[in-house]
Amino acid sequence: MTTTKPMTAEQFGELQEDGRFDLIAGEVYRLSPSKSWHSAVSGRLSGELYVYARAHGGASPTAEGGYLVAHNPDSVLCPDASYIGAEKKLLADNHKDEWYPFAPDIAVEVLSPSESRRSIARKVDLYLAAGSAQVWLVDMKRETLTVHALGAEPRILTATDTLNGGRTLPGFTLELAQLFR
Repeated sequence: MTTTKPMTAEQFGELQEDGRFDLIAGEVYRLSPSKSWHSAVSGRLSGELYVYARAHGGASPTAEGGYLVAHNPDSVLCPDASYIGAEKKLLADNHKDEWYPFAPDIAVEVLSPSESRRSIARKVDLYLAAGSAQVWLVDMKRETLTVHALGAEPRILTATDTLNGGRTLPGFTLELAQLFR
């Protein structure tokens, strides 16, 4: 579903359609329903981020939350999993019935067969431009996780590698073999 006239984030929030959507530059894009493997990988990453957040206090992992990452035209992205640090969590607590008014510190997108490389690249650009420190793209077919960070070359990790959270998540590690089991 796409719209012919740019939609605002407020109008997007009033959609009464079933399913998940992104709003990119005022256009609504339906996201295909998650299949079992997609959901399992998203859930595993959300769980790992939750465990990290509990151990380090004051931060919050989210699942499928909507982030208002651009204005005029508006873009609201709904990553498969995400993480917001303590500073942003305080701001989020003041906007409980709204889109998160910022980009997550880490956005996780699990690639779907229905998404083009171009649309994923556009999302990565939107997240980074809006302040995400990292975007993790998970490709289940290739069993890779690509880490995108502003001003850095993408880092492609395979199932034999260990993901670390860098400065954004100090001390966070995940053996990717666990993710793709």
